[in-house]
Amino acid sequence: MYGGGTHRRLPTDDSGSSSSSGSGGKRTEDATAKLVRCATKAAPYATVQVTNKNDKAGRFWVSVTFVDADGITVVEQSEKVRVPGDGKATARVEVGGGGLVGSVKHCEVDPQALPA
Repeated sequence: MYGGGTHRRLPTDDSGSSSSSGSGGKRTEDATAKLVRCATKAAPYATVQVTNKNDKAGRFWVSVTFVDADGITVVEQSEKVRVPGDGKATARVEVGGGGLVGSVKHCEVDPQALPA
């Protein structure tokens, strides 16, 4: 493990992977996330496309694991992104921490974007 890095995890609750909306109790389904581009020194963030299958706009957590050449996790980061109903949005998930991006060789995105 690298010293000085940050490690953030998503907030959890006991309700499972879906949450209910305030209008009528209809559950908000998870969105899907797909890596567009991994972080580089020139662009120290991962670009992720998030697709919302719900008919209403929502906010979703996108999680990216930044990994070094040996397959060791450098850092895990999450970002909240607003996605229109039945639409897509692009999120930037920063590597963070001074100099960590130099160790990143590839990115892994959680394909489930949980409702925020």
